[in-house]
Amino acid sequence: MPPYVIATGKRADVPSLLALADVFAFPTEFREGVPRALLEAGLAGLPIVATRMPGCTDVVSHGCTGILVPPHTPRAMAQAILGLLTDRMTARAMGERTAELVRREFSLSLTVARYAALYEELLTETPRRRPAIGTDRAVARHAGS
Repeated sequence: MPPYVIATGKRADVPSLLALADVFAFPTEFREGVPRALLEAGLAGLPIVATRMPGCTDVVSHGCTGILVPPHTPRAMAQAILGLLTDRMTARAMGERTAELVRREFSLSLTVARYAALYEELLTETPRRRPAIGTDRAVARHAGS
């Protein structure tokens, strides 16, 4: 019987490897930004099983684009993976929705536009003025005592 998991080491052909997969599992326990691995799996049209952690929840909508399980629950992760492997129609629909979400919400052009808008907003924001010393009520109260 062939092995179910193969440690391949560093690879430059990740998209072709993802094309061979039926489900993408991401059992992280770390708080991180949006994991690039989830975006790559999404673009490959894979349904994702991930832990319910910040960043993962930006890509995986439970029951829509994949399945979220609590961190540190390998049995729940395994059950979710097996469920998607058993229900191929649901898995395929989730994978299609994941690919559409990643293209729509995480494209390079949209990400650049969002950053540019944020920088523009920060640059045009009126600086908040700090009260002059002695005009702050707390300072004035202590000065009088």
